[in-house]
Amino acid sequence: MPAPDVVEVLTPKFTKYPLWFYAVVRDDTRDVNRVQIFERASAVDPWLLVASPETLAETTLPDVRRRGGAPVKVRPDDGRGVSMSVDAAATAYVKALGDPGSQSATAVENDSFIKQMRQTAATNADLPNVTFSQTWAADDVEFALRTSDGGALAFVTLLRTDTYEVKDGLTITWPEGTPQQAFLASGIAGSGRLNYYHQVLLYLPGGSGKPRALGQYGGVVSGDADGFVR
Repeated sequence: MPAPDVVEVLTPKFTKYPLWFYAVVRDDTRDVNRVQIFERASAVDPWLLVASPETLAETTLPDVRRRGGAPVKVRPDDGRGVSMSVDAAATAYVKALGDPGSQSATAVENDSFIKQMRQTAATNADLPNVTFSQTWAADDVEFALRTSDGGALAFVTLLRTDTYEVKDGLTITWPEGTPQQAFLASGIAGSGRLNYYHQVLLYLPGGSGKPRALGQYGGVVSGDADGFVR
């Protein structure tokens, strides 16, 4: 099996710790690019992979702006040259995921990730004898770079919670070997939740373009059902 190829490594300038750098790694076996952030908290700490959303290999990543050879960082609250700041874009994206009818849903692109998550929610909502609900939240954005068009490329971590209320006498189960089954082997009888993390690579085009996800990586990270937590 061929090893992934490192396509690009960019290291911003820092005056203090923590330090971080941006890397793009091509995985021809899976036909994806991993867009990664490695962070080091102090001089005695190792470099840790803290973000690794994936894009399809044919997805074109925006060029990152450089100054003095180093990529330019973007503060999360800096809204210059874009339709909204990175922080505001993360908030709008979360609201769009949570409510397709919200005003925020018109402020971001209806991209493939949003469509996929809405389809998943619709499928779960159609389960017979089950009341399903879903909520979304975003962590503070820590990593963002200026793109050559004046926009921004941001790494946004989203928390998704799927909640199931099951009719008395019934149990929801998942197929053997699935991540959901690993966390809730006995299924859900009564009520239960599954928590997911999704790392989204969010692109804010320069000018008035709407933010959109170029890729993501994530999955279920915990679950609980009627007092059982894992």
